[in-house]
Amino acid sequence: MRIVESEGALARAGLSARPVAVLDLDAFDANLEDLARRAAGTPIRVASKSLRVRSLLERALSHPAFSGILAYTLPEALWLVGHGLGDIVVAYPTVDRGALRQLVTAPKAAGRSPSWSMRRPSST
Repeated sequence: MRIVESEGALARAGLSARPVAVLDLDAFDANLEDLARRAAGTPIRVASKSLRVRSLLERALSHPAFSGILAYTLPEALWLVGHGLGDIVVAYPTVDRGALRQLVTAPKAAGRSPSWSMRRPSST
């Protein structure tokens, strides 16, 4: 679809605010199926760094082959938990004191039991 046609379709749908993402959900679902086939039963953890739309994370996680999220940062992981997502691993260490404070206090306030796993980076 050309950009001019896209603009017209968005206007007819009442979408004037930017940015706007247009996605072929059939192609998205086909990609989920293809990844599941290639994983051959190994659970797939979704990297939120590569899939930046929460509803699409939820869509991927609704597929039986997908389990959990690899979050880019601790603040992002906390945001995802705050929106009802779980089984999240944080990809990178953090020194974000505010996020660490929130990690320690927010899960208890929300009635959740966080799981902690801290590893020292391996030396190569």
